[in-house]
Amino acid sequence: MQAQVSVPVTTTSVYPSCLTQREPVEESSSPASVRRAKSRSTSKERLLRIEREKQLAQEEAEKKQKQQELEEKLIEEETARRVEEAIRKRVEDALNSEAVQKRIQARLKEERAKLEERVAEQLKQEEKALIDEAHRKRDEEQRQREELERMLEENKRKVEEAQKKAEDARREEEEKRFQELEKKQKEMEGERQRRKREKELLKQEQNSVLGKGGARPKLSFSLS
Repeated sequence: MQAQVSVPVTTTSVYPSCLTQREPVEESSSPASVRRAKSRSTSKERLLRIEREKQLAQEEAEKKQKQQELEEKLIEEETARRVEEAIRKRVEDALNSEAVQKRIQARLKEERAKLEERVAEQLKQEEKALIDEAHRKRDEEQRQREELERMLEENKRKVEEAQKKAEDARREEEEKRFQELEKKQKEMEGERQRRKREKELLKQEQNSVLGKGGARPKLSFSLS
């Protein structure tokens, strides 16, 4: 597929100023002077024509180059489009074929089985993680319960020890008071016995003085 593209041509004067300006011609009435002047004018015109032709030729070459590049680009794009279309059609035809459909279904079945296996494995791992977490929590609760029981047992032991110490101190104090009371009672009993003995001795002495049985001794008087 080719497309014709017209490129506007802009002509710019590139002639040297020395060629576009006319040099003053000395006026002379001699034929030789006239011939030289005509010869110089003809040479300038020839140079101008040659320069113009070269410029036109260069512009034409550039125009053809651009035209060729544009055509090549359009051909390349069209070729790529046709190739892409052909590939798409071949792929579509291949996908619609029975053999490819069977392979696709087999691949889908295989991928579905792999996916189900991965999902089952993931669920198994999640279940295991939940069980492990439950065991960890149970063990932690058991440890905390045992620690609490140990603390309670320790507190109970300390309380019992304190109560025992208090009871021992109370008993010791009561024993000490009992011993002091017993000692006082013994002292009082000893004092009572001592006083009793003293009283009996005094009574015996009195009895000895008064006689047996409490009778006064008889007095005898003699007259001489």
